[in-house]
Parts: sequence; structure tokens; C-alpha cells
Amino acid sequence: MITIGLPVYNNEEDLLDTLRSIFSQTYEDWRLIAVDDGSQDSSLDILMSINDPRVKVYHDGENKKLAHRLNEINERAQTEYIVRMDSGDMCSPIRIDRQLSFIREYGFNIVSSEMAVIDSNNRVLNFRRAPNHEITLKNYLKYGSTIGHPTIITKSSWSKNNIYSTRNRRTEDYELWVRAISSGELSERDHARLSEPLYFYRDDANVSTHQIDISFKERNEIISTYGAKVFSKNELNKILYKNKIKKIALKAVSNLNMYGKLKTSMLKDGEKEHEKKIIVQNEMDSILKTKVPGIDS
Repeated sequence: MITIGLPVYNNEEDLLDTLRSIFSQTYEDWRLIAVDDGSQDSSLDILMSINDPRVKVYHDGENKKLAHRLNEINERAQTEYIVRMDSGDMCSPIRIDRQLSFIREYGFNIVSSEMAVIDSNNRVLNFRRAPNHEITLKNYLKYGSTIGHPTIITKSSWSKNNIYSTRNRRTEDYELWVRAISSGELSERDHARLSEPLYFYRDDANVSTHQIDISFKERNEIISTYGAKVFSKNELNKILYKNKIKKIALKAVSNLNMYGKLKTSMLKDGEKEHEKKIIVQNEMDSILKTKVPGIDS
């Protein structure tokens, strides 16, 4: 048995797609913990309409942000493994089967996967892979994370011992990985990534300049805090300067309403794999026909 953790906030348009992908899983011995974060739309109504004993919905009417809700899910989970899922996204019907089999066989603390990028009309745009460098503090501070956060399955014991910082509104995952590496809780022996696109990430093409500012501010604070331990002052300043240039470029792109297009075009041509797109598209078409108890029956 595993727990699927689903934090929800104002996702009425795509939430049902997410639920259909959960109910389409070939692995059926799951428990869904859905936590509403004070949604102002009909998201909570949709969740409360589900009629299945495997589903538990929690809500307190407050907007405590993602990191707090992720910690809440991990605290409530009573199973050996926890599967991450973001509201609005979807995943392959074989996702849990594949990741659970792998984490059980090889004993990693975290198993992630490749992501298919989809749009608001459930069309496959491309595939996204995290960087493939070694998990070290220097590499994570300089090049970023190798773990696609929403794609992960973790051992519950690891997640309960490594909680998210509620100070980080947009970089809660990056802060967690860097802190865990620094404390010896995360290394190459703890994580594996499957090459299959088991997670279908709905790309948000409407990232505001304010959100970009927050992301880079938090990221630079993390880099400054932990970078002082492993970089010279000159090396650290170079990393922060590159981030400053990147932020300026992304804000300019955001102002032109081209953020989503840029993120897609940055992917290498070799990653635009036609056969994979067909497989994922067929999986999504099948998912969308899946019925959710209490909503479709």
C-alpha cells in the first residue's frame, strides 16, 4: 500500500483530469490524501464529491501554501511510501507500478522520472529531464537540482525526517534538496531517476515577473547560505551574477507573454521524440475516459 499526496489550490479547471489519472493507475492499493489549501473556486467541492474509501480529504479553510501542505501530507501518511502529485497534472497509468517496483527492488529513498510537458488542452508539447550531474552540494548550488520534484516517490521515513521549509514559497523543493545534501541525508545512493515519462506536467505559461522575483530571491538566499561552505567569495559572486542575468532575461520574456514558449524551445531537438509523444497522448486519451466514483457515477 502507498499514499498519494495531493495538495490542491484553485485548480477546478484541471483537477478532474488529475483525479482521473489517479483512478486509472494499474496499481490499485493506494490511499489518496488530498489537502485543500483554502481554494476560492470549486476545487474543494470536487474533492468532497469523490465516493471512494481510499480517498481522504482534509481542509481547514486557510491558505498556508504548498510547503506547509506537503509537510501535512507527509505527517498524515501511514504507509511505507509516498507518491507526490500536483493538482492539475496527470501521470501515466503505470507510474506507481513502475516507481514502486524500482524503489522496493533497489532500496533508494527517492525515485523520480522524466516528465512529459502538456498544455491546457492535454496535448503533449515535449519532454523535460532534470540535469544529470552528480548529487553534490557544489553541483546543486551551481547547476540546480537533478530531481523533478512532482515526479517523486519517497520512503515515508525519509520524507518525515526531511521536512520542507515553510519560509520558501516557490523554492521549497530546492531548499530541501540542498539542506539534505548538506546534512548528509541526500547523495547519489539515495536517488534514482527513471527515463520513462511517467509524469505529465501541465506547463504554466503565465508566470508573472513577481513570481520570478520571489523564486530568484529565495534561490539566491539558499546559494549564499550554503555556498559560503564550499565556494570562494569570487566563485559565489559569479554564480549569483549569472542568476541575476537569467532573472532579467526571464522577466523580459514574461513581459512578452512568451515564457511557456521559451521553456519549450529550450529543449533539445533530440528530445522531441515522436514515438514517445504518441504513447503519452494515447495514455492521456485513455485516462480522460476513466470514471471517478461519486463524480461520474
